[in-house]
Amino acid sequence: MTYQTKNPIVSEAIEKAWENAKNQREAAENYLKMLRSDKVLRDAATARYLQRIASEDVSARPRANRISFRREAEKISKQVVLQKGEQSTPNVSLKNTAAVYSRNIFDYFHLPELGIRLGDATKGDLEHAVSKEQGKMTTHRRNHKFLSAILEKMPEGKIVRDVWKAEDVEAIHTDVMVS
Repeated sequence: MTYQTKNPIVSEAIEKAWENAKNQREAAENYLKMLRSDKVLRDAATARYLQRIASEDVSARPRANRISFRREAEKISKQVVLQKGEQSTPNVSLKNTAAVYSRNIFDYFHLPELGIRLGDATKGDLEHAVSKEQGKMTTHRRNHKFLSAILEKMPEGKIVRDVWKAEDVEAIHTDVMVS
């Protein structure tokens, strides 16, 4: 399908619109007045755009685009709006969850940093993992102690910078890290 070029009627109307116009805005206003008053001109001016619209509307979309569009539409149609107090997942007791995981804990639990399955770990692997976790635990305990000391003197609605001096916070930090 080929696109139409400008119709001679349209070209003449555009030239007339520019005759008394000082700028593009005025020319556009003049042209719009002509389009509104003359149905033949309006039909001629919109014919090439209608042809483009029709061509684009019926053009084949790539298969992947159609598939993804369909999947998104299916997701939207399956969404459920929850009422106040409803939960999106059923309550699962921790006891039942633990039982399911413990059946296969050797295969599903991996040692931190090593990535080795628990069932395949040696004594050396376990010692390495325990020492790494001990280091993390010490750091977390120190951070907890540091932040708790700052929290004790914090009033509601204030920020740390407004309540504490930097020197005091640094002193607390040093005390916590040394102990």
